[in-house]
Order: sequence, then C-alpha cells, then structure tokens
Amino acid sequence: MRNTTFRCAILSLIVHLHCCGNLQAEAPTVDFLFPAGAQQGTTVSVTNGGKFEPWPPKVWVDCSGIEFAAETNKGMFKVTVGKEAPHGAHLLRTYNADGASAPKWFVVGQKEEVLEKEPNDSFKQAQLIEKVPVVINGRLEKAGDVDYLAVKLEAGKWLIAAVDAYALGSPIDVNLQLLDERGVRIAFNSDAAQNIDPFLAAKIEKAGTYVLSLSAFAHPPGSEVRYAGSPASVYRLTVTQQSFPRWVFPAGGPVGCKTRIKIGGWNFGSPDDERQWEIDLSAEKQSAGENDVPVPGSDNRLQVAVGHLPEEFEKEPNNKAADAQSITKPVTINGRIDPAGDEDRFVFQGKKGERIDFRFRSASLGFPLSGSLRLEDERGKQLAHEEYRGAASDPLLSWTAASNGTYRVVVSDLFHQGGLEYVYRLDVRAPAPDFKVTADASAYRLEPGKTNEVKVTIARLGGNTNKLLITATDLPEGISAKPIEVKGKDKEAKIAFVANVDAKPWNGIFGLRVVDRVETNLQRRAVCELGPKESRGGEMLITETDQLWLTVATNTPTAEKGKAK
Repeated sequence: MRNTTFRCAILSLIVHLHCCGNLQAEAPTVDFLFPAGAQQGTTVSVTNGGKFEPWPPKVWVDCSGIEFAAETNKGMFKVTVGKEAPHGAHLLRTYNADGASAPKWFVVGQKEEVLEKEPNDSFKQAQLIEKVPVVINGRLEKAGDVDYLAVKLEAGKWLIAAVDAYALGSPIDVNLQLLDERGVRIAFNSDAAQNIDPFLAAKIEKAGTYVLSLSAFAHPPGSEVRYAGSPASVYRLTVTQQSFPRWVFPAGGPVGCKTRIKIGGWNFGSPDDERQWEIDLSAEKQSAGENDVPVPGSDNRLQVAVGHLPEEFEKEPNNKAADAQSITKPVTINGRIDPAGDEDRFVFQGKKGERIDFRFRSASLGFPLSGSLRLEDERGKQLAHEEYRGAASDPLLSWTAASNGTYRVVVSDLFHQGGLEYVYRLDVRAPAPDFKVTADASAYRLEPGKTNEVKVTIARLGGNTNKLLITATDLPEGISAKPIEVKGKDKEAKIAFVANVDAKPWNGIFGLRVVDRVETNLQRRAVCELGPKESRGGEMLITETDQLWLTVATNTPTAEKGKAK
C-alpha cells in the first residue's frame, strides 16, 4: 500500500513538473496605473494593475528621466522622476520576452502631489488638503464611491479644479462640485472643452475651507444609472489659485519666425495685465504638417499653432455684411469671437470651379469656442455650412465655387458664446494635398523563421492621389520588411515583416515612414490611434503615437495563437 502511494506521488510530481515546463509566458497587460503621475524630482510607489507572468516585467517610457524599478510585490514599481523629466503626459509600456502591453499614460507634474485617503465618502469625512496648489491622485475604488476633499482657499481669487480621468483611460465620466462650509453647492462641472473630464472655475468671494466632491458614472454608460467605481477608476485632480492660462492671442504664428503673443486667464489680474510671451518658431519644421507647441508653465492643454501661410488679424467691426473684412487667399486669420453673440465676416473673390478649404481651429488648441462656419454669396444666401461636432473636433469646410463672384465666410460660436478666450485661427486656401496613415495596432510580435503583417489604412486629404512609399525604420538585426508602394486609389496596405531563423530576441520601437513619390518633401509617419476605437467623448492626454512596438520572441504562448498584436 505504501509503495502504491509512493508511486502515485512520484507520478503526480512528474506530471506537475512536465506541465510547469510547458507553461509559457504571455505579454503583460496593464489596466491602470495608480498614481497615474508624479512631480518632477520625486520618487513614488506605483501600482501597475494588470497581468504579469512572469514577474517582474520591464517598463519602457517615451522619454528619459522617468525610471520604473520593479518591487518584490507583484504589480508594484518604484518610480523615480528626475528634476529635468519633461513636464506633461508620457506613454509607457510594460513588456517581457513575449510581448508588450498597450500604451498607458503617465503624467509628470510641476506641483506638489498627494494621495487621496479613505475614508472620505461624506462631507463630514472630507480629507483635508493642507495647501494649494496641489495635484491629488485618487480613485473611485468601488461602485457608489464619492470622494470629498477639503481645501483652504483665499478670497478674491479664482479656484481652478481640473480632473483627468477619462483622459487617462479610466472607465468613468466624472462629476465635480464645489461646496461651501455649510455643504451648499456653489459650482459644478461635468464636461470640459476637450472631453468628458470636468473643469471647474469659481471666483472665491470669502476665505475659508471649501469641499470638492468627485463622483462618476460608468463610461460607456451601462443599463444602470448609479455612481460607478473600480480599482481602474483612477483620477488626477489639479487644484490651484495661481495664475492659470485660459487663452493666448494670437493662437499661432508663421513658421521660421518669432511671434509675440498675449497670455490671459484666471488669476492674471485685469486684461491690461496680460502676460507677454515671445515664441520662437524658427526651429520648427518647414513642412506643411501641423506643429503645435505647448504654452510653457501651463497645466491647461493650450497649444500654439505653427502656420505655413501669410497671416493677418481679424479687424472689427465686421459683424454685418456691409462691414465684412476683405481677405486675399491664401491666408490664416487670427481672430476672436468677442463678445457673446459676435459674428466675424470675411469677403473674398472666387472663380468658377475653384476649390477652397476653410479650416477652423480653436477647440483642438484648447479653447472653449465651438466653431461654426457659414458660406454665403453676395446676396447673403447660404451656400455651405459646417460646425463643431464635439470631442474637440473643429469644422473643416471644403467648397467649390459655382461661378465667378464675391463670397463671404462667416465665423461664429455654435452656442452664441464669446469672450477673450474664444480665440480661433482660420485658414483659407486651396486644398493642400496630404495623407494620414494609421496602423491597425500599436504592438506586433514575430518569431524566428516566421512572418507577420502590419496592416495600415490610408486617408487621402486635399485631393492627394499620388503614389506613396512605405518603409520600415529602426528594425533590429535579423528582421526585414520590404518597402511597399501604395497606389493613389488604395485605402489599405500590408507590410510583411520577416524574421531570419537565427533572429535574436528583441523588444523595442520601430517606425513606418511614408513618403509621397511625387511631392517628396511631403513625408509622414504611420501612427496608431490611442484610446477607445469608438468616440467616447473626446481626447486622451495623448491621442496617437508613431512609436510602434516590435517583439521578437522565441515561442508562441498557449493563450495566443496566430497573429499577435
């Protein structure tokens, strides 16, 4: 009997060892990071929520100065952010020998940061935040969770409270409200200009302790209407009474030049105290592509556009047809919708068959203007119309003149709002041939002696029909990809990646360079769009990346057969 038991135990051990030997690693997944950022010059402990087999994986970040070191406990990293680490949002990937996770967002801040602490589920339990400005890293950990945070505020200044949650990939739509010392609500916000994350600005008339409360609904919405929460419902709440830029004017300047702009916003004093800032665009690219530069020192997502056309300023009065400002194409117009209800009119000459693009930019640069473009003939008859459609989508109106004549383009706010911060840029020009190439994934996997395909879609802009050449760059030794030519009518293409039989294991970034075969100065890199495939309510902190990932592995994971992405 004892021998039988012994033989069974040995057999069981052999089977167990055999099974363990066949276990294979899988690419890590990351559901969330908490906290999702840190201040320059600090070290924090970060929970990396996801699956990691085996532990520890490695972490890639898109810049220097941010280091992730795995701790003993699975899912925990010690993150060191250098004093010179670039301020703003960055992408990171967790990876091992079998592949990489999808990119996640990690934010480097300039203000002091603290962690939200439970219990803070009621007004009376509000967590006291000792001083502002501050960034509060929190999460709504369970269904029904509400976080209350008490802050001491000065009289006569604006309170700015801005949340990043959806923009970090959190599955929630946050509501933010400001309560006074009695618990009476004095301000509320749910959606900002860029997306569904809240942005609250309130003038504080009386010094004292105020309470900010955060709650959220699931996003995308579910069948139940109730407050949502989960370990992945992470947020960053910026609270300040310091100067906070809300607008710049003009919102851009010509490439290769120095441009002086004004910066204004909350806690800047009167409009006469606007700050002056000189932007040097001489080092920017001379290509026809977009190059936006961030406003320095701003936690708001304001951008300054780099222009490639002659520029001029809107001149009032131009509200009535008789006062329409005369313009000559091509041109970029820098203007404002101010005051509320303002309409700006511009008159130009068109020729029969002439194609003209009216490209409006405001919301995409961080301003609150919901743009509306209307095209009229000389008698005021509307010929075409295009308007803001949410999610920071500025209107683009493409039009062909039916006859020679005088025409007007009318600029306004869709909701008849206006003010100093309702800044815009309007390009009036012939369609500029261009294209955008989008990869079907952000990460790919190859095994020695095998192939994989990267599928891309091509969007033609401005009537571009030229052939394109797509070339893979930064590939490791032993990996090759033959350049492919894309015909003018093709909307899709596939690039085959081939691994030699002796290709060595590798993890890293590669790119796809796309060149117009006719206009060879027109070059782009293929990008992968980040965030949800469907539009869920606006922009992420970083919306796309041209830094694609390749893993050269030596085995096929049992949970992942065929093409891996």
